[in-house]
Amino acid sequence: MKLYTHEEMLNKTIGEHGTTERANYDVHMDAFLMNENIKKVRESKKIQR
Repeated sequence: MKLYTHEEMLNKTIGEHGTTERANYDVHMDAFLMNENIKKVRESKKIQR
């Protein structure tokens, strides 16, 4: 059984770096991760939205 890296799986399923699909994925993933980090900070400081 062959093991694949995360990068290899992204390349196979979404596309290589430089493709439109991969760029869209990267933008959405960055936005999601930023949102999760903001949420954690707000929760730790008990800040309401």
